[in-house]
Amino acid sequence: MTMLMQWLQVLVPAGVLWLSVAATFLKDKSFFEQESAFVQFLLLLPLLALIALGVYAAGTVLYKTFTFNDCTEASKDLQKDVAEAKEFLKKNKLVD
Repeated sequence: MTMLMQWLQVLVPAGVLWLSVAATFLKDKSFFEQESAFVQFLLLLPLLALIALGVYAAGTVLYKTFTFNDCTEASKDLQKDVAEAKEFLKKNKLVD
């Protein structure tokens, strides 16, 4: 099972449940006419979840960026490979 299917198994039922509850509350009044703070929170829940997901994603990217290790061995190997490639190209007169 792919990650997409796992996410859809959670998000589709949650979305349908939220939509049914929201439709029940919005049947009689608009969002701004709701008296209960809980109902307004419930109606804004998908937006708040999207904001939380964005903050989490940005935090994860920043953390991984700041804690990225230097790869000195890999750097030396890559420089050696580049030098070998340059030597090969010069030997075969493909570059000057």
